Amino acid sequence: GAVTNTPLRMRVIGDYNGTAITACYTPKYGQVEDYSVIIEPQTSLSVHNGLQKENSFITKDESSVYVKSDSKISTLHIYDASGRLLTHKTD
Repeated sequence: GAVTNTPLRMRVIGDYNGTAITACYTPKYGQVEDYSVIIEPQTSLSVHNGLQKENSFITKDESSVYVKSDSKISTLHIYDASGRLLTHKTD
């Protein structure tokens, strides 16, 4: 239910341990930083290189990716959203 594709303001306040902090607080020993945050809509996982989508199932949870297919999978590469290779498996 978050607002997507719209710059939102995020304020980060850090101060001495145990200090009560509110949104308008001016820290005595710390600092305040304001950021613009854009929440992008969640994209689905994609299937490439000949694996038929109707015979395949790809899902993820917080720490794992699950791949099930009626086709033989001999090589699997998993990338993050920036294109960095996270893991690969070759049969």
